[in-house]
Order: sequence, then structure tokens, then C-alpha cells
Amino acid sequence: MTALNPLMTCGNQVLEAIQLKSKEKVYTLFEQVQLPDPERIFNSYPHQISGGQRQRVMIAMAIANNPKILIADEPTTALDASVQHAILNLLVSICEEQNMALVFISHDLNLVKKLADHVTVMYKGSIVEQGNAKQIFNEPKHDYTKALLAIAPTFELKGNYLPTLQHILENKTTSPGKWPINTGIKDEHLFNISNLKKTFGTKKNSNSVINQISFEVTAGETLGIVGESGCGKSTLAKILVKLHTANKGTLNFKGKSIYAMGKEYRREVQMVFQDPYSSLNPKLKAGAALMEPMIVHGLYKTTKECKEKAMNLLVDVGLSEDFFERYPHEMSGGQRQRLCIARALSVNPEVIICDESVSALDVSVQAQILNLLKQLQINKGLTYLFISHDLNVVAYMSDRIMVLNKGEIAELANAEEITKHPKNDYTKRLLSYM
Repeated sequence: MTALNPLMTCGNQVLEAIQLKSKEKVYTLFEQVQLPDPERIFNSYPHQISGGQRQRVMIAMAIANNPKILIADEPTTALDASVQHAILNLLVSICEEQNMALVFISHDLNLVKKLADHVTVMYKGSIVEQGNAKQIFNEPKHDYTKALLAIAPTFELKGNYLPTLQHILENKTTSPGKWPINTGIKDEHLFNISNLKKTFGTKKNSNSVINQISFEVTAGETLGIVGESGCGKSTLAKILVKLHTANKGTLNFKGKSIYAMGKEYRREVQMVFQDPYSSLNPKLKAGAALMEPMIVHGLYKTTKECKEKAMNLLVDVGLSEDFFERYPHEMSGGQRQRLCIARALSVNPEVIICDESVSALDVSVQAQILNLLKQLQINKGLTYLFISHDLNVVAYMSDRIMVLNKGEIAELANAEEITKHPKNDYTKRLLSYM
């Protein structure tokens, strides 16, 4: 989002890069990177398309001038598994056709394994190991490389703490123990959603993003939501936090319509976004960012109480109290995401919607954040809606999984059933990329 100009349509930005007035060339590029409806994307502004679609526009712009070397810095982080696969195949084919070199930078080891001929592993600014991909993945020599390969979340690790980099390097073991059994799931529906529909555009030219979906969310559970880029995951999240309004359907929280509820609903349902940098105010220190929602909702009588609560929240999410005086630019990506989680917790919510909240993080930080979310759920009895394109992460985190396809529910069942015995062909295809 931050790499695209918000004042220009996507097509004009690519035209600017190639310095040609040829819409057909841009349409061809958009087709190459698997963008649906190239003409619509050409005329759309960045905020009108999904995160994955924005990333594909950037890739189209990068390959537009047939470069000799393409540096791809986390180019598929925001993309779902099937589109990742298509983009990687595209990059490989372009490399072969144009004799182009590709420098592929990623924290996703599965992608590197599929793509790379030669792998370089970096740790704290130094190269600790390098060699051909087969040797690095099958016979790693350095402890850091071994640790990286051991900490990726999978369904098989469900119920266990994810091993963190620090734990493995210090203890030389990948078995940090099991989670306490989550006894917080209650026989009570927080959300009852029926025939929900959301369209964008005019009556003559409308685009249906959510199409007549119905489901419930049980108190204390983690409902995973997966699907390809543009399937409606983020739109659904924004409807649930009242950033969008549904065109049709019933959306009840604890038996009441969310549209009839005011401030109390906004307090009880919070959201953690994908990019922790752009979702924090760069002018506010961490302490002020945490205290602001407390003051808005009138949770505490004095500033002193707000400050004490903010200090406690920083400790709860694994940050020290001295972060109270730090600005977002003085923190790492993982630290910023911890601050975003603390901010979501600052008003004592019942539900937290995590919208791709770990997809921008490397595997070592990702493991820490997922462990943190699990621990907070057990300690505070939270309910999560966990949205991600990473099926391994969703399978690890979720009690149930809902698969969205073109705005409709393709499948909804418990995590084990979806992961091991999928019924829908679309779900099977998504799982084939794990």
C-alpha cells in the first residue's frame, strides 16, 4: 500500500513506469501476474483493491521494463498460497525467457526451498551459511539454519508451544512443551451472522465481494478464515468492526444488531492489522498510543491509572516498561506488532480480529507473536477471528476453519477435518500448496 501512489490509478502507475501510452501492454502485464479483470484493476485506485492485488500490481511494474536483475524483497508476503505459486512460476519463467537473474529475499523457507538454486542464510548482519538449496535444507550445518527450519508453524505442532529461535539456540531442543488445554470455549454464540452481502460500486457496475454468507462465532474459540486474495476476508473483517456497512443480512453480537450498538461494541471487538507500521501513529509514543483508547472509552478516572494499565500491557505482550517512551520507528517489526496487540487489549475486548497479523513477520518473530496470542487467549478468555492466507498458521492457531471462495463459504469445519479430510475441491487445492 505504501509503495503505490494513492492519487493515481494502478494502470497509470504502470504506464508511468514503462513510459508508454499503451493500455494493452499494461493489460498483458496484469494478466501475467494473475490479476483478475485487468481493465477494472487498471482503472482502480490502490485502496479499491485487496492487499494481494496491490502486491501483484507492484510485481507487474517491476518486470515491465525487462530488467537483467530483479531484486524481489518479500514479493509474495501478502499473497495467498495459490497466487504465491503462480507468481513464483511466473518469476521463474521470466528468468528463463529473458536470461534474468533473481535475488529472492524472504522469511518464508518453503518458498525459498521451491525457488532457489543457491541459498545464503544471514544472521545479525553476517552470512552464517551458504550453499546449494538441497544442501542447506537437507543438511544444514549452522545452528541458526537448523533453528529456522524447526520453528515454522504446522498443524502437527497444534497444542504445543512453538519453539522460538532463542529457545532452540539456548537449549538445543525443539520441544518447549504443550499449551494448557483451552477451557475458555463456551456453548455461547458471540456472533450470529446470516445472509451477509456486501457489494462495491454503483448499481450499473457493482462488484459483489461478500455473497450471502452465514456463520456463528463461539465465545472463547479461534475461528480461522482463509481464502485467496480478493475472496472477501478483509472486507468481512472490516464489516465486523463497522469500518464497512453490509448491504444486506443480519449481523448480531450477543443477540443484538451491531448497528444498534454504539461505543460498547467498538470496545468489545478490536482488530490487529497486517502492517504494524502503518497502523500506528508515527507521532505518538507507545504509551500515548495505548492510553488514547482508554481515554476515549472512559475506562479509568485518572491519567495515572491509564499509565499504570499501559505499563502492565507492555509487560503482558513481552515488552519492557521503557517502551512507554518509544516512537514506532524506534522499534522492530515484531515489537511494533506487540504494541498493536497491546493497543487492541487496552479496552478489555472480548473479540480480537487478527487480519494477516503475522504475515509480514519473519518466522522467528512469527513464532513469538503466535505464542503470545495463544497465551493471551488462555489468560484472558479471548475469542479470535484469525484471518490469513498461510494455511499452516491458520491450522496451528484455529479450532475451526472457514474457507472463503469468491465471497462465499466453500467449507466450514473443525481444523483437523479441514486439514486432513477436506471435502471441497477448492479447499483441496489450497491445501496442496502447504
